[in-house]
Amino acid sequence: MDGKKERVIMVDMEQKLIDDKSGQYRRELLSKLHGYEGDVNRLIGAGVSSEKFEVYEKIKKAIKQACYVIEKFR
Repeated sequence: MDGKKERVIMVDMEQKLIDDKSGQYRRELLSKLHGYEGDVNRLIGAGVSSEKFEVYEKIKKAIKQACYVIEKFR
């Protein structure tokens, strides 16, 4: 190695975020994720069993974590 930092691109989404100079792609991803979170909240609000509630809460946590990663990605 010559001392340069190498960045390994794992998925297409990473490359799109790197190339997203305007921030439009990032906003679109976050909008979709927030929409999914709203869908999960509506499902929970309609009344679910305790088992499904636990699953939906895990999904919501995953969505929040995905949003965090996308917001912090540089």
